Formats: sequence, structure tokens, C-alpha cells
Amino acid sequence: MPSRARGEEAPSEPEGMLSTHDLKMRGWTPALIRDFLRTHDATRPNLMRFGSRRRMPPVKLYDEERVRDAESDEEFLIAQGRAMDARDRAERASRTRRANLDARMDAVVEAWRPVVTPLPLRRGSNRKAFAAHEELLENAVARASAALPDLSRRDLASLTKKLRERYEEALRRAYPWLE
Repeated sequence: MPSRARGEEAPSEPEGMLSTHDLKMRGWTPALIRDFLRTHDATRPNLMRFGSRRRMPPVKLYDEERVRDAESDEEFLIAQGRAMDARDRAERASRTRRANLDARMDAVVEAWRPVVTPLPLRRGSNRKAFAAHEELLENAVARASAALPDLSRRDLASLTKKLRERYEEALRRAYPWLE
């Protein structure tokens, strides 16, 4: 992940110049920059680094007057509106996919009803109780992973946590003394 070198502050842009980041904050997309500004007017060194040594490419700078002229062009406004609509559609689609995946994960968790047959364990043998039935949880996670392919690590961790909660509830029913 890029990081700023020690002791180096974020530079300000020269008067009358806007960086690519500034343009994006004004609603520009890479395609709009390419189509309406074409090339940059200047560059400045980029203080961000990959790791500890490799610098990122220079920051592209655009003349503010040229940007304002492009922004007042009707074709630009139409293209920017289309780009905003496309971004909104993509965000809605992403939220829908996320909600569908969350619902599928919740359904898998709700459908799992672990049955723990208590073993003759001494009261307070918490570790032994958890370890004796750990295979239940491992199998449930494996089945859930197979039923929901392409889960991210974060989603798999969340799913595993929810299944673990169900597993711990079943253990507490089987071993009332369990802490």
C-alpha cells in the first residue's frame, strides 16, 4: 500500500493547477479526463511510495482555466451525467450483490442446527468440551464454503464467526456448566 515518506508533508498544487485527485473530487472520471483534457499540463513529484523505496509516478497537473473551459462545455456535462449515472448503477448493483450474499450467508447459518451429544466430562472442562465437538464446526464451515463459493476472506471469517456462535450455543445446551 502506498505510504508517504517520513517527514514529508503532502505538497500543495502550484497556483492555477489541479491534480488528477482534484479533478476526481470535482466529478471527473479517468475517461472524462482522457476525452476532454487529453494530456496533462505539468507534473510534480509524488511523495507517496510503494513499500519503503519505490516512488509512485509523478502527479499529473492540469491548468485550472482549461479545466473550467471543459467543464462549461455541454458535451462534457452530458458525458459527466452519464458517468455519474453509471457510477450510481454500479453502486446499486454492488449493494444488491452484498445484500444477496449476506442473506445467503444468514440462511446457511440459520439452517445449521448443531447437535451436541454430551460426553462424560468433569464440570469446568471447558477446553475438552470445545475440543471434543470441534469437528462439528469444522464440517459446517466446510459445507458452508462449498455452498457459497468465491467468499472473500472477510466473508468467510464472518460466516465462521456466526457458525461458531451457533456451535457455542449448542455446547452450552449440552453442558450447562460451560462458561
